[in-house]
Parts: sequence; structure tokens; C-alpha cells
Amino acid sequence: MEQLLAGLPDAGKVQLLLRIAVVARRNAVLVDVANRVSDTLSLDAERSSLFLHDAETGELFSRVMQGNTVGEVRFPAGQGIAGSVFTSGAGEIIPDAYADPRFNQAVVRDTG
Repeated sequence: MEQLLAGLPDAGKVQLLLRIAVVARRNAVLVDVANRVSDTLSLDAERSSLFLHDAETGELFSRVMQGNTVGEVRFPAGQGIAGSVFTSGAGEIIPDAYADPRFNQAVVRDTG
């Protein structure tokens, strides 16, 4: 990191710092939104996920808590149950997500 910063001119360092601040603020806002949604909704469910659309990459993404670590899940916006709901615009309640043929096994494999 020090080598990277040493090679940047002062203007580049300022731009990098501003970009880091924007990303940090966006992450904090997303965590706050996810917490408010989960607190507001009384879902009688084992678990739920809030996926957001990244228009720049064409992906859906969600924050994942594993212990004290926050990770991220990303996949193409038309993939899996979440992608189907996103593209159709119609919400769904899936009684057994694992049995649904649209279920994205890669997410389970990647997140454990």
C-alpha cells in the first residue's frame, strides 16, 4: 500500500481518499438500509436476503455476515431466484428455496 501511495501525485492521493470515502459511506448506508428493512418486516422465515442492483456491473449483490466479517455476494442480475424476482418485478415467497430449480447453488457454495 505504501508503494502504491508513494507513486501517486498529491492529486491522485486526494482522489483515492475521496473514492474510499464514497465507498465506505455507501457500504454504511447499505448496512443501515438492510438493518432497517429486516427490523421493519416481520417475516416468518428462517432467513431472508436483501439484494440490490449494481447498474454499472449488471449484477445483484447482498452483504453477508459471517461471524464478525461482512462479505459480499454478487451474481448476474438474471440469475437464481433473486434474479428471477428482479427481472419480473414480482415478489415471491419460496417455501423451500433449495427445491426451487432457480436456486443459485453457487451462493451457498461461496458463503457456506
